[in-house]
Amino acid sequence: MFAQLMQEIHMKVQTKVVYLWMTLVLSICSLPALAQTTDARRSVDFDVPPRIATQQLVETYRLGFNAYVSQSSHAGLLVASINEGSPTRNMRRVDSPSIRGILETGDVVTHVNGAQIRSLNDYYSVMDRTAGEEVVLSIVDKNTNKTFQWSVKPTKVVGKLAQIEAPTKNRVAHVRLIGLTDDESIGESISVSLNDLRIAMESAVPRERLDLKILEGSDCSFNTVMNEIDSLRLSSKPADSIFVYYMGHGAYDPRYGSGDPSGGHFFQMPQIDLLRRQLYEKLLTVPGRFHGLVSDTCNVRGEATIHMIPYDRYTEIRTMTLTGPSNIEQLLLYHSGELDVSSTSKDQFGWASRTKGMFFSIHFVPAISNNADWQKVISESGNQTNAFFQEVKAYARNRRPSGADATEENLRNWKYMQDQDKMTPASYRMAIEKDQVVETRPERTVEVPVWVMPHK
Repeated sequence: MFAQLMQEIHMKVQTKVVYLWMTLVLSICSLPALAQTTDARRSVDFDVPPRIATQQLVETYRLGFNAYVSQSSHAGLLVASINEGSPTRNMRRVDSPSIRGILETGDVVTHVNGAQIRSLNDYYSVMDRTAGEEVVLSIVDKNTNKTFQWSVKPTKVVGKLAQIEAPTKNRVAHVRLIGLTDDESIGESISVSLNDLRIAMESAVPRERLDLKILEGSDCSFNTVMNEIDSLRLSSKPADSIFVYYMGHGAYDPRYGSGDPSGGHFFQMPQIDLLRRQLYEKLLTVPGRFHGLVSDTCNVRGEATIHMIPYDRYTEIRTMTLTGPSNIEQLLLYHSGELDVSSTSKDQFGWASRTKGMFFSIHFVPAISNNADWQKVISESGNQTNAFFQEVKAYARNRRPSGADATEENLRNWKYMQDQDKMTPASYRMAIEKDQVVETRPERTVEVPVWVMPHK
C-alpha cells in the first residue's frame, strides 16, 4: 500500500564518489486519518480543530488511492497504488458520461473540483469540504499524457479522535538544529549560531511543547541526520510540527537538478554528502501538520566554502513581554503546511563572522522572535542579511588583505565578496496556513538576542 521511489545518486564531490539510495513514501489513505500506520503522511490531514475536540468520531471522505507528490512537469499527486474497493475503480468521464474508467498507477491527479493540487494538504483540504458529494478529478493519463476530467463519488470514513482531545494544547514542536561545528573554517561561527537558536527557542516555547535536539560535531553526518529523521517517525504525532535548521557547507550540482526546485543543492558532509531534496523528502515522511527546512550554506556550483571575514558586531539582550504564545511558538505550532528555504540563491556564497555566527542565522533569530508569520520571517531575514552583506562588503572594499594577511585564501575570499552582487534567500517551497491563535496565558517575559553594528 505504498509507493517506493528508488533513486541512485552518483555524486562526485572533491575526490570522492558516493552512491546513495533514496526512498520516498507518501500516501493518501482510504482509512481514518488517525489509523495506526508507519506511513507518516497518511495522518497529515487530521489536526482536529478545537470546536470539535470533544466529539468522539469525525466523518470525512476519501477516494482510496495512495500517491506521492509528482516531480514531473505535471504538478499534482502521482498515483502509486489503488486500494481495494476504491471508488476510483469506477469513474465517469465528464465530457462523455457513457465512458467509464479507472484510476491507474502512474496517473497524475492535478485538480479536484477545479482546485489545483500541489501537495497532500491541498488534496485533504478539498476533500474535507466535499460532504460526500461527487467530485471531479483532472487526471493526466500515464499512457497518452492527455488530461481528462472524471467524476467519482468518494467513500465515507470515520476516524476516532483517540488521544488528540485538545490538539492546540498538545502539539509538540520537534526541532533539530544541525551544524558542522568540526569544520576548521566555519565551525566556530556555526557553534555561535546554534547556541543563539537554542536560547531563542527554549526561552520562547514551553518546555513540554518543545523537543529540541542539536546534532553537531561528528553527529553532523549523512547517516546520523537521516537516522534522526527516521526516529522522529516513531515519536511525532499528526498534530505536531517538524523543523530542521542546517548550517554548514553547501553547493549545487546541475546533474541532480532535474525535477528539483533547488537545482541540485546539497550539503557537504564528511564521507557522504546529502542532497537537500533527500533531506526534505525524508522530512515529509514524519507525521505532522507542519514541516520546515531552513539552511544557512553556500549555493554555488561545485566545491563551495563559506568564507570568513575580519568583521564583527556586538550583542544586546532585549526583553519581550508576552500574554499568549510567543512568536516562535506560533511559527512552530500554529502553522500547517510545508517550508523549504535556503539562505542563499543560486551562485551565491554564504558568509560568516567567527564570533557572531552565520550571516543569515544572525538575522533569522531576531526575525523569528519578532514575527509570527513565516513569510515575514523569511522576508525580514533576507532583507536584513543582504543589507548587512552590502555594509560588510563596503567595509571590506578598501581593506584588501596585505602583508602577512595576504594569503592566497584571504585574497580569494576578499575577491569572492567583492564580486558577489547580493546575498538573498531562495524559497523552494512555502505552502503554509496559519491557525487562529486563541490560547491565552499569564503575562511573562522572554529574552531575545539582538545584534548591533559597531560604531565606525
